[in-house]
Amino acid sequence: MCFYEKVPMLSSVEQPCTFVQQQEGLVLIFLGDASLCCQRFEETMKTVRTPSLRVVYLFFLVAVLSSGFDCAWAAGGPGLFLVSPLPGVETIAKKPKISFKSDEILMAEGMLVLLDGDDISGLVTEENNVYSIIPPEPLAAGEHLLYVTAYTEDGATVEKEFSFSSRQSELFEEIYSNNRVSVTLKTLLERDLDRPSELPSDDDTVSSEEDYPDITFDSYLSSESLIHQGKWETSARANLRYYDQNAALRAPEKKGLSVLDFLLSATYTADGYGALLEMGDTTIEESANTIDSLTRRGVKAQVRVGPVTVSGFGVLGEESGPELDEIGLGFDSNDHIMGASLKSDFFDQQVSLRMIYARGGQEGDNSFGSWSGDEGRKGDVAGIVLTTDFFEQKLTTECEFDSVNFDGNTGDEQGEGSDKAYRIVIGGLTEVYDYELSYKYTGPEYDVVGNQSIVKDWAGFEFGGGMAWSDHQLRLQGSYAWDNVEDKNVVPRIYSLTAGIDYQYSGWEHFPTGLTFEHNSQRSQDEPDDVEETATDTNTITGRIGYIDGPWSVDFQAGYSEQDDKGPNDYDTELITVSLAPTYSQTSFSLLPSWTINHSKDVSSGIVTDINTITLDLQSYVYQELISGEIGGTCDWTKTDDDQVDTNNISLYARLSYRFEKLGLLEEANITVEYLYNRQEDRREDSTTRESILTLVLSSAIPYSF
Repeated sequence: MCFYEKVPMLSSVEQPCTFVQQQEGLVLIFLGDASLCCQRFEETMKTVRTPSLRVVYLFFLVAVLSSGFDCAWAAGGPGLFLVSPLPGVETIAKKPKISFKSDEILMAEGMLVLLDGDDISGLVTEENNVYSIIPPEPLAAGEHLLYVTAYTEDGATVEKEFSFSSRQSELFEEIYSNNRVSVTLKTLLERDLDRPSELPSDDDTVSSEEDYPDITFDSYLSSESLIHQGKWETSARANLRYYDQNAALRAPEKKGLSVLDFLLSATYTADGYGALLEMGDTTIEESANTIDSLTRRGVKAQVRVGPVTVSGFGVLGEESGPELDEIGLGFDSNDHIMGASLKSDFFDQQVSLRMIYARGGQEGDNSFGSWSGDEGRKGDVAGIVLTTDFFEQKLTTECEFDSVNFDGNTGDEQGEGSDKAYRIVIGGLTEVYDYELSYKYTGPEYDVVGNQSIVKDWAGFEFGGGMAWSDHQLRLQGSYAWDNVEDKNVVPRIYSLTAGIDYQYSGWEHFPTGLTFEHNSQRSQDEPDDVEETATDTNTITGRIGYIDGPWSVDFQAGYSEQDDKGPNDYDTELITVSLAPTYSQTSFSLLPSWTINHSKDVSSGIVTDINTITLDLQSYVYQELISGEIGGTCDWTKTDDDQVDTNNISLYARLSYRFEKLGLLEEANITVEYLYNRQEDRREDSTTRESILTLVLSSAIPYSF
């Protein structure tokens, strides 16, 4: 390859050379079945899995010199040479040492080293003009690109791109396990609590002396493992927590060991077919009106053959939390959610048809507040979804129809009720614009166990779209909707019209600006005798301008909103909001203050309410970033001009930390002194509550990867 054209005596050699070494007037050439790879004699270059060497030819220097042969030309360019991994050699290592050599001294300042597009310049070490890097994370199996650019002492630019391949073990292309244990021990040094005697002892704003812990121990274990070979891949992920303190805990938290989440998965991927199996905290995504982004503990399976995909799942109806100790396996529809779907693609995936069925329930108390019921709830849902995309996303459609049987309270005698929902969505996307127009209908009794985003008894049209140019962005939104879709005479039907426009301009380099306007109108119809009419119009306009220059940035926003109540209550309001947030951010110092003013007026009564909120966050690192300090807090005060409300709340914090560079296996070992101060004052009631807490915090982590 590199020298056939330059060495006449080798022009008839059919086999490529695998190693060339030039030293003191002679050249050694070894021939084999592998591809050619040569370099100057100082380097040691080999080829992919070179077989036994067959023939050794010894040529005198005259033959080489007469040819004008230069091995540096073969190495891929003057100045830089890849020492390891060897080009063309599949290296077996999770974090292979990458080394390149330069003929000349390279300046550290201005050197840029990219590995697969990631900047690793800060990891480069140098010894005798050999520059080495060990990747911070295991490399994925396959081909990798190393890009190097630097300056020599005389100011010349040296630039080169190398390629090499790697795998993580002889048996598997990828195999690794990353684990990390973090520990935080917090000890109370001093706590001062001063509150009015008339304040109830069970008040949640502050903890009493009895239930505030002197010592807390909080530890987390995070683990992520993967094995990949060919078409197979298995992975395991888990997060565990151990917590203890010398005081009682409020539900739902608990002491001891808790499995926060875990997931075991196995996949098989090939041309035209594949399979997936997951067990643990898995996520189910079927459709917007059936099971949508539901994360529960259980099992999910999927098989794909050509254009057909079959999926099934069975998960707990209870939401995951620290008190959940179950794995999630089971088929009881009273406390599990189970389902299956069948999806088929047509016309080269331009048309997709999905059929879905799910059934399940939730029992007992719902401590997370996503639904209400005395005993529990139960139901099933069946749906069909048709999507099309014939014009490369310029025009897409999605149609869905669903029906349910649902019992919102299994403790009563009403049993299950049935209802339906459907939606039609038309949208498109190009480089300049995007749009979406939809019509949705959801019946008054439509509900699905595990889907918290459903808005029942609602129908209407929605539109959203925008255009983006180099300096301008314009977005429009609008909707026309109504409730009481079956027009029952016991409640009124309320029509809602919303329209809005948002414009942003970025043509001024340091001054991004924007303007937003939104109008909302609500009207009621067919009100029963005991229900008052609803007729309100609300207009809101917001302007914003920023300033960005290096570490400095300023964001200023101002808005005005008015509500015109044309109903019998005549509850008209006005609201003015102004906020200012300057920021200064550097590597070793950052300052983030902000000030927000809310000035509202009840037009009918003339009462004015002012709410001021000031925040501050300051962070600084000194002494090679081993010492860090933080100061911050929030202060807000609320006052009405009729003196019915006059409150002032202050929350402050301060932290001083020292980070140890290395303590054996410990990583990020820190010792921190933390101070917290809270003050709540009600001037009208002449009541003040103060609390100050001083704690010592020891924290560290132990990473372990293999």
